[in-house]
Amino acid sequence: MEESLGDFGKLPAELRILIWEDLLSSGSPAILRTNKAIFNDIAGRLYDTLQIHISPSYADSWLQLQCNRLRVSRHLSKLELKKKFDKFQDLPWGSLKLVVYVYAPDPNDPGQIILLWQRLQDLVLILRYAGSQPSQITVRLKTHHNHPWEQEGTINESIKYPGDTLPDFLIAFLPFCRLDGVHDVQVTTDSCTLHESPSWALLTRCCNYIINDQEKEDNGLEFTIPIPAFSNIKALRIDTGFFLDTHLDTIPGPTANMLRRDRFAEWFTSGSFYGDEFSATLREHPYIIPMHDPHLRQWWIRCERYHMIVINTVLDDFRLGHPVTDGTFWNRIYPNGLRAFTEDWD
Repeated sequence: MEESLGDFGKLPAELRILIWEDLLSSGSPAILRTNKAIFNDIAGRLYDTLQIHISPSYADSWLQLQCNRLRVSRHLSKLELKKKFDKFQDLPWGSLKLVVYVYAPDPNDPGQIILLWQRLQDLVLILRYAGSQPSQITVRLKTHHNHPWEQEGTINESIKYPGDTLPDFLIAFLPFCRLDGVHDVQVTTDSCTLHESPSWALLTRCCNYIINDQEKEDNGLEFTIPIPAFSNIKALRIDTGFFLDTHLDTIPGPTANMLRRDRFAEWFTSGSFYGDEFSATLREHPYIIPMHDPHLRQWWIRCERYHMIVINTVLDDFRLGHPVTDGTFWNRIYPNGLRAFTEDWD
C-alpha cells in the first residue's frame, strides 16, 4: 500500500479504479490535482490513450470523450463544454496520446461539414490554451451512418469551392493546423481514394506544419497545392473559415437551418468571439473577400436579416429583460432553424 494514497491505499486496486471512473465521469479532473500518488494511480490507465469522437450530426453531442482503460465515456453539449472549458484546459494533455475520431458528413446536408468544422475548432481551442500539448495526435477519418468520405471513387465536397477543389476530409483537418508543440501527428483512413488524391499530400504537409511548430513547411514534398491561390497553410485555413461562414447563409438542408439560427443567437453580437474573429479576418486578410463575398454583399444581407428578425420577433423578449443572445428564445421562436438567406428573403 502506498501511504500517500491515504485511506484510498487500503482499498484493492480494482475498487479504486471504480472510484476514479465515477469521479472522472463527472467531467472534472480535480481528483488528479489532489496529490502525486493519486495522480500516478490514475495516470497509467487514463493516459494510455484518450479518444474524442466528433460527429457531424446536429442531434449528437458536441464532443464525446472516452477512455477505454478506465471505462469512462462522457458526452458534452456545446453549453457544457463552455462551462467546463477551464477544467478541460487543466488536464495534463502533455501526458496524453490523443485519438480523434472524425466522422464523415452527409454531402446531401452540406451544413454538416460546417458543424464538423465548428466542433473541431472548439476542440483545438481547448488544446491551444492548455498548459501542454498531447505528445501524439492521431486523427481517424471514419464513416458515419453509411456516409463515407468518398463515394464510388469520388471524394466528397459538400460545398463546392470556387474554381478549385476543397474536399470534406481536408476541411475537417485544417483546424488542427492551429496547434504547435505536438511531436507526432498522423491521419488514418480506410479509403485508397483519399490516400491517392493530391489533397492527401497537402494533408501530409499540414501534419509536418504542426510538428514543426508552424515555423516552416516541409520542403521535401513535391506536389501541387490543390488551391494555388494560397502559398501557405495558415492562409488556406483562414480562407476556409471565411468560405464556410459565407456559404452558411445560402446552403440548403436541416443542419444549415439550425446553424444559421445558432449563429444569430450566440455569435452575432457586439463583442462576441464570432464578431471579433470576423473583423480580424477582414482586417488582416482582405484578399479573401473578392473570392467569396465581393463587396461584402452577403455580409450585408446577413446583417439585414439579423436586424429584421430582432425587430420583428425577438425584440419583444428583449424588452422583457431577456438578452438577444439567449438561445432559449431563439429555439422557441425558430425550432426548425432559419432557412437560407437570399435577396428576396422575407
